[in-house]
Amino acid sequence: DASKSIAMDVYYYDRDAQGRGDNPGVFTKSAKWEVGTANKRGTWYKDVCKQAASLYDSGREATDLVVGADVGDMILNDPWVVSMLDNRRIELGTINPQWQENGVVYIGKLNFSGIMLDIFVYRGTYQEKNESGKLVTKPYFPKTAALIAAPKTGIIRYGAVTQIEMDKQTYTRTGKRIPKHLVDETANAKETILTARPIASPIMKSPWRACEDVFAT
Repeated sequence: DASKSIAMDVYYYDRDAQGRGDNPGVFTKSAKWEVGTANKRGTWYKDVCKQAASLYDSGREATDLVVGADVGDMILNDPWVVSMLDNRRIELGTINPQWQENGVVYIGKLNFSGIMLDIFVYRGTYQEKNESGKLVTKPYFPKTAALIAAPKTGIIRYGAVTQIEMDKQTYTRTGKRIPKHLVDETANAKETILTARPIASPIMKSPWRACEDVFAT
């Protein structure tokens, strides 16, 4: 039935017949992420240093730190980061927030024990109805999440689209954008519907380290 879809989970690591397996892309934080003081590093900075190093140990290059809105605000308000940026004897990096396209904010570049990471905040949102039918706005990237990523390790793939076309027959098409043409002779009108089924996927194993909620205790 072309009108019905099946939701499926896609995994990029080994799992057994019972669906069990350790995801190497998930990191367990050492403690709840908190800011530091003017003279002491915060727990968040120590964890990023550790996880960035773990990417290098696995043969990946860590270049980007992608965080949710709440984590980005924490970094910008960390007294230790502000203090180190004012200290000209230590080149910790630069902070220069800039709004970019598609809900991305570039925060700046910081040095994590010798590993320079570009920091991005993703603020993109979408709307959907909750259980009571009310339309709510949700972030694509959790506000409390953090992800350390290697460069050039992903690709957008496209699934097949099955649809009923003008000859009343069902077809399965492949491609980035699949057109469906409709004609209404009475209204003297034509309509074209474009359908896509994209899925972002890695091209190598475990190219990131991620934590969904860095503020959880």
